[in-house]
Amino acid sequence: MKGRKYRILVVDDELIIRKLVGDFLRQKGFSVTLAKNGLEAVKLAEKSVFDLFLSDLHMPKMGGDALIKNIKNMPEYKHTPFLFLSGDTNKETWLQNLNSGADDFILKPFDPEVLYLKIRANLKKFDLRKEIINTGKKKIFSGEKGCILFVKTPENSYELNDKNLISKVITVDNEADLLNEINSGKIWLTIIDEEAKWFFEHSNKTKKLFLEQLSAAVLISKDSDSKNLNSYIDAGITNFILKLEERDIVISQINSIIRRENIIKTKYLNALKTAADNSFIRMDYYVDYTMPHFSFSLLHQPFESIPGGDFYEVFTLEDNSKIIVVGDVMGKKWDAWFFVSSYISYIRSLIKLLAHQRFTDIVSHPSKLLENLNKFIYKDAQLSEVFTTLSVIYLNEDDTILRIASAGAQKPLLWDGKEVTTLNIIGTLMGILEEVDYHELELKLQEGQKLLLFTDGYNESTNSATGAMLDNTDVARSFGTMTNRKELSVKDLENHLILYNHIKKFDDDRTMLLINCLG
Repeated sequence: MKGRKYRILVVDDELIIRKLVGDFLRQKGFSVTLAKNGLEAVKLAEKSVFDLFLSDLHMPKMGGDALIKNIKNMPEYKHTPFLFLSGDTNKETWLQNLNSGADDFILKPFDPEVLYLKIRANLKKFDLRKEIINTGKKKIFSGEKGCILFVKTPENSYELNDKNLISKVITVDNEADLLNEINSGKIWLTIIDEEAKWFFEHSNKTKKLFLEQLSAAVLISKDSDSKNLNSYIDAGITNFILKLEERDIVISQINSIIRRENIIKTKYLNALKTAADNSFIRMDYYVDYTMPHFSFSLLHQPFESIPGGDFYEVFTLEDNSKIIVVGDVMGKKWDAWFFVSSYISYIRSLIKLLAHQRFTDIVSHPSKLLENLNKFIYKDAQLSEVFTTLSVIYLNEDDTILRIASAGAQKPLLWDGKEVTTLNIIGTLMGILEEVDYHELELKLQEGQKLLLFTDGYNESTNSATGAMLDNTDVARSFGTMTNRKELSVKDLENHLILYNHIKKFDDDRTMLLINCLG
């Protein structure tokens, strides 16, 4: 994988395994840190930033089951990939840790190349997720609504607050206040005084988080050391502001950065809105179907009418069984969003091709359908800028059998008549690896049982009362509360989710599918 070295923390109590895995991953170009148990891993995670965790399950002092809970409770690691490398084949153990946030299980003894491919695929998904979240934040751009974070020293009297600044300034001079602001959602530019040595030298973890997630500028003096300037550039900072006695010039420099960013983002937004106005694909839908043994409702809503990545399709087979596809296209760059509609059409065409060629064994088994789609997508070089998550559901016309497979999508929720459980279906994002074996789950549902699928437009929305981002547990809570309704629809469920979690707006496309078993 090109670019910066990804940082991986390998945790295993067996020295031979630690060294073997560590040496292999270093040969593949990763930066690797080793820990002999979960307790040591937690301490390392608090001091540094890692892109992926690879852990054994059974270890002294703190095992993998406790480690993953500790890691996922740290805000900065909420979405960081966590893979288990273990010889434990107990299914219940796997399910328990998947519910705690694990992304995959790899059995010992392991094939090194399979391990590498799974790590690479999970890192790709992690990168794309961060890109989409950051892109979503940049879509709503306003210099007046955003804030500038000014990082300085307690002793320095230099201030940036000025009535002529487009954006208001929040000043911090210590790490505790800095961490309080990192997830505020209001910061679009960080200005760092070069005299703030505590930030550059003693706050490595926080510094990396800020420089990777936020635009940054350094406030420098006329005689700043060229070596320091080069180190800022290496860290990804491309904006520099001269600290001059003429305050109006300093303010002009800052406002210039704001206006430049505003012009760039406005051009992108205008182009996307033009594409939306002229798109043949209308993305605002509510559908309701009834079959002999199932009924299902689906709600799809775009983000501010801009053609986004969410899409769905319902296919009727010759025997009147149904295939439901729910997907989310992700792009590595802003450019990718310009051809999302074409990409969606491409996927739909492939599915229709397979469905109408009477490949019964393929279309009635979601895992095989995904495997065939993935081969087409991987070989098409023109699709290298986008990747997709995909859930495929097969509903039988003659009985209550439901089959489901997933390619990197959100884990579906099942109401079994007593409680809500998570269906732990793991699948690699489509288009990353050429050969992927997708897991398929077959359920024979009973009357009243319900299955819920949703895209990340829901669990990445914000609770306006607390300022916290929602997660799958919030969706599951609303689902569990509403399941007693016999005629429950996705509209009812979304309304409950909005009211209970104080959601004022959604910052991304959203799609929700609810399947009811009629018996």
